[in-house]
Amino acid sequence: MTFWRGMDSFLVNVSQQVSMTKVALSAYAEMEAAPKLEGYARANAPWHDISGAARAGLKGGSYIKGQKIIIYIAHSVDYGVYLELAHDKKYEILDPTIEKNKGRIWSDYKKIMGMKL
Repeated sequence: MTFWRGMDSFLVNVSQQVSMTKVALSAYAEMEAAPKLEGYARANAPWHDISGAARAGLKGGSYIKGQKIIIYIAHSVDYGVYLELAHDKKYEILDPTIEKNKGRIWSDYKKIMGMKL
């Protein structure tokens, strides 16, 4: 049974690599990707500010759900849904922000996945 010799240390190494990669991806999501989405949305929101609350209320963040790392951009004002959907989506910013930035975020994720951590 020489095949099994060393398997336990191999599995420990794989487990450590997976954990380190998940930590790296999570840190990237929270410290790089989410702020990038938030900054882009605030800079490119197509409406004219009255109080500035809607623009200031654009929030990017991330969280872990099971084996997934979720990165999001959202409104924190109650009328954000109207900005996104009313007037034939004339003032929407959430979907355009995701579309503009998803390629770069995915590329960065692939780089992290390819690193030897």
